[in-house]
Amino acid sequence: MNTTKNLVAVAILAAVGLCIAAIYYSGEQLGAGVPGPSKIGLAPDGTVWVASHGGLHHFTGAGVRKETVALSALARGAIISELLPLSDGTLVLAEAVPSAAYRCDIAARVCTSITAKVAASIGPTAHALMIAADEERRRFYISDNANHRLLLLDFDGKVLDTTAPRRLLYPNELAVEKSGQLVVVDTTHRRLVRIPVERDAFGPDLWQMKTDNSLLRPGRRLPMDLAPSPGGGWWVLIARDGMKEGDVVLFGVDGNAVKRIDLGPDSDPTQIAIVPGGLLVADPSRAALTRIAPDGSVAGPWGDSAFQAELGGLRAARSFWSALRLAAQVLLVALPLGGVLLLWRLGERLPIPGPLAIPASPTPVEKGIRWLEVRPEFRRRARKMLMALSAGMWLVAILIVALLVLRPAGISRAMVLLPAVIVVIAALAPLALLVWMPRAWRMRLGTDGRRFFFDPGNGKVEEHEFSELAISNGQQLLIGRKLIALRLAPGALFAEEELRGTILARIPPSGRVNAVRLFARALGRGSRELWAVLIIVVIGTALLLLPKLFPAMAPYLKAIAAQLLGPK
Repeated sequence: MNTTKNLVAVAILAAVGLCIAAIYYSGEQLGAGVPGPSKIGLAPDGTVWVASHGGLHHFTGAGVRKETVALSALARGAIISELLPLSDGTLVLAEAVPSAAYRCDIAARVCTSITAKVAASIGPTAHALMIAADEERRRFYISDNANHRLLLLDFDGKVLDTTAPRRLLYPNELAVEKSGQLVVVDTTHRRLVRIPVERDAFGPDLWQMKTDNSLLRPGRRLPMDLAPSPGGGWWVLIARDGMKEGDVVLFGVDGNAVKRIDLGPDSDPTQIAIVPGGLLVADPSRAALTRIAPDGSVAGPWGDSAFQAELGGLRAARSFWSALRLAAQVLLVALPLGGVLLLWRLGERLPIPGPLAIPASPTPVEKGIRWLEVRPEFRRRARKMLMALSAGMWLVAILIVALLVLRPAGISRAMVLLPAVIVVIAALAPLALLVWMPRAWRMRLGTDGRRFFFDPGNGKVEEHEFSELAISNGQQLLIGRKLIALRLAPGALFAEEELRGTILARIPPSGRVNAVRLFARALGRGSRELWAVLIIVVIGTALLLLPKLFPAMAPYLKAIAAQLLGPK
């Protein structure tokens, strides 16, 4: 038996190790590169550049792809923080790790750093860089995000000016509204701000527009990108903590929010850009590039059929790795719990030294021991209750499945299917208890007048002194480290008069405690049942509290569920 337990323990550890490896590897696959469109750049000639799945894709204004350039061919990583086309055909690219910006000649496949002189002059940049260019004045404006500053560089990379420390907090995207005038997304201050740049110096703020508004979904408060609206206002991308799952909101010329674009509950846009025919929204997590019409309606995917087919392949691959990671995460929790239960049951089957021999059909009095068995009335009532409970849960499951078939508009498949599966699984438990008599219904309590005997239902009799017992209000009896119920919903398990006269009366006063002290004593003795309940309660509480403490967790899990269970 010990060999069996050791083999089971080794198998559980091996399975947990495989789950951890699967979680890590699938996470590596999901995070190996931004899977879909992440950056958009409108060139002065009206063409559009899009950074997606490790390449730079060059489109006509109508969305027909002209060429694709692998980022690796430019010696750049798969994730970039800026994509800015210039009028001479070169592209300005920036990376977060390492924090640097480059001007790239696409034809020659050569990139030259434009931030190499920054570190020696004013210290290194930090994290993502966003860049705008004033080609008329040959100036670059750089948003040095984690250093909370703007940099003014000439086209040779010389630092001309920086903003005062923490005048801006986590500045993000920026736009040259006109020569010598810059509009910046000041993320943590939750505003757009217009800053003049005259004589190669940043001037005082000319105007600001707060981005807080009532149209946003809960949790969205951090602006991260902007695009000018043809009507004179601004399109603003406003994200939740972690710069995730943003909303695209249109602000009018008066600074008031006019409209929020509904991109779906699992959308996670990273950039917006004005292109011919509307506003483009890049969503790398969903591998989607969506066009918003000038009236604010979602016009659908943008790009030719070949590009959309590539994005479809990305979505399929991402769905596979997401499903693998979710399955491994579930098994990482389920396998140890199931393994602990299995080892527990195997431990119960180990021989107990010196057990009393009990005949196959025990009599109420055997060798001077008077036994109390679970009353037949209790068993009948418990069976009826389990049958009613199972029938009720199956009825609920059928109703949920019917709702899945009919599925009114606005209710996703995941919202219906997941509860149905949970209810069906839960409804099987009462059926199992009806087929196999629960051990609790077979347990017996006995005494010879001096000692207490307990048969937990497996025929292995435990012997205890009455001083080891504890009772609370005649409802719970603590035997060693095992806490058993004497009364449940169907009624008393044992004949109460006989129980009081033969056993409860012999428990000393020190063993007659209130419920709180009884539970504390059971936990102190190592009651496996109570510790299991306590652990489940702690885990359940953590699952309820974690989404509150980490708001990005719940939408992340919802997005995974929607990918797995949503319509394909």
